[in-house]
Amino acid sequence: MLQITKNRYKWNSMIVEVNEDLTKINAWSYQWFKYLTTDSVGNVYFINTKYSMTTNAHYNYTKDTLSDLGVDINLTLNCDNGKMGRGVYLNSNFSSGIKKVIRDNIRQLVISIRELQDDIKKPKSHKRKNKERQEAIDFMKYRIKDLRRYCAEYVDKKLIPVKEPKISEIFKEKERSDIADSYKKYFLKDNGKLKVNEFQSFIKRKVNLQGYYSMRLAPHSIDKIKEFFKTKDVETILMYQYSNDLNNMLPNLDTPEYDKLKIWLAQRGEHPFNTFLLDKLHTHLINKNNRKTYSPSETKEFPVNKKLLKLESLNENNKLRIIKNDKELKAEGRSQSHCIGSKNYIDSCLRGYQALNYKGFTFFLNPDLEINQTHGRFNSHTPEDIRQELKNLIKSM
Repeated sequence: MLQITKNRYKWNSMIVEVNEDLTKINAWSYQWFKYLTTDSVGNVYFINTKYSMTTNAHYNYTKDTLSDLGVDINLTLNCDNGKMGRGVYLNSNFSSGIKKVIRDNIRQLVISIRELQDDIKKPKSHKRKNKERQEAIDFMKYRIKDLRRYCAEYVDKKLIPVKEPKISEIFKEKERSDIADSYKKYFLKDNGKLKVNEFQSFIKRKVNLQGYYSMRLAPHSIDKIKEFFKTKDVETILMYQYSNDLNNMLPNLDTPEYDKLKIWLAQRGEHPFNTFLLDKLHTHLINKNNRKTYSPSETKEFPVNKKLLKLESLNENNKLRIIKNDKELKAEGRSQSHCIGSKNYIDSCLRGYQALNYKGFTFFLNPDLEINQTHGRFNSHTPEDIRQELKNLIKSM
């Protein structure tokens, strides 16, 4: 989740603009390079163009944002054409624009096939290499057939089907099964039996959108969210990545804070109940919490793990900073604009969970020092190499 301004997510010259029912989505790099859009029936098209390192980062943040909102990308087009790189087609009439992008993508594939065929015909070309080239040719021919079919049958007509993982792939490992099992309590019938089809469909969609490694255990409770929105839509709540934090941040019934929040919700008008509305509420509560002026009170010191203290003392250039008390945790939440400074996280740290900042990213660790959560400013994604660096540092102690 990134910084929301009205219906826009913003990060470092990137804008992702969504409407409230998530049927129209557009994304820009540097405000003029448009690389993602939707058609009139809601197909999401992502134009993957090699343009710059910054734009590649924008791509990743956009995909993370769509994943948090529960939105699938229906078609990805890998294009290198200069005009496509400037988003010219997507900034004009859409239907003719996206069809032009698809046709140019087909033209590029045809050129690549011819080049590979010429390489195969070259004297003294290796047999094994030629086999790989032929496999690539076969793949590109199938891709061309698909793109022609999408252009003729789907653009502005009906949704392009999104490939889902096979259910057997989800339950291969015990840890995956444990994560999936934690969601079962929300898919039980009145007699206690599992709604198998609904449960498996939900798990497939969650894995497809977020991937196994970013999946979390099911929230302990979603009762406050359901009561606040007067909804029985369990799946939308569970698809939202920060549902556990949101449920904990919501105030109790019959409190002035709850009444004010109800007024905030009424001001949203006829906004449909979806992950975007949950995201707006989460951001609203974060900002409200981080703006609080706290009355002076005794500092609550956390039981900090000795390994982490030693690691901090050995760390060069202050790249690693251990958060040792509630005031430091609140300050971290304010500076990073996320919810690490809320009461739920303070209580967890008092019970033995650990919080730290490494290279500008906030890490929240289980008592056994396994990474529970990690985010940058505005809940932005922590790069995998930084996650791995910290893991290796902790293992080395």
